[in-house]
Amino acid sequence: MANADKMLVSCAKRPSALRMLCLWLGVAATCATFVPPHLAGRHARGGQRASPTAVLTPSATAVPPWVATPPSEEVWNDEIRAGWEMAYSSVPGEYEYEISEIEGTIPADLKGSLWRNGPGNFERGGQRFEHVLDGDGYLGRISIDGSAGRASFKGRFVRTADFEEEEAADAILKRNTFGTQPEGGVLANAGRLALKNVANTNVVTLGGKVLALWEAGMPQRVVPSTMECEGNDDLGGSVLEGSLGEAEPEP
Repeated sequence: MANADKMLVSCAKRPSALRMLCLWLGVAATCATFVPPHLAGRHARGGQRASPTAVLTPSATAVPPWVATPPSEEVWNDEIRAGWEMAYSSVPGEYEYEISEIEGTIPADLKGSLWRNGPGNFERGGQRFEHVLDGDGYLGRISIDGSAGRASFKGRFVRTADFEEEEAADAILKRNTFGTQPEGGVLANAGRLALKNVANTNVVTLGGKVLALWEAGMPQRVVPSTMECEGNDDLGGSVLEGSLGEAEPEP
């Protein structure tokens, strides 16, 4: 029996307080993750090169065959590889510019802004984030003025308090939902319970406000004109700190 298996089995014999920690460590030890082949070297911690399929498991039977086997060249083709490369590439800055190449004609009575939000930064201090969904939120806004036949783009990171703190330190300081955590491993991070609000899941306009959303944290209020992040918005007391929210619209 592998060490991780023994850890899980022995949990039942421990006092309740220790049992929870033991189970948590056991689950962490049995996690399996897949790293795309072209990102294996960049994704590894401490400068060590990871295998194309980085599988951490107590036994071979615990991992589905499709995880244990690298994808074929037919599946992992140039188009898919380019897509993963784009998905895991950090936006190099914040931008504002006129859109000069417009196909067709903008309707004269069309005026307003189209907002988009998604992960835009995937590393701090040379440490890659463990998952694309741990990326810091990046807002994009396309403003359209049909009467003038013009459109412009502005993009900024959702500069939450957590983002500003990590940017200043150039280091990962908080745990993330999908495995990214400060350096030091499981034991060093066992007491870190607070999650970073990445504000990367959605963006909505509500009651004249623009809100960047994430399921496990408070809405982040954004100034529509400057896209500056003003911090938490509890929607008039209807959202409590630490409560879970629905950041994605129902179909």
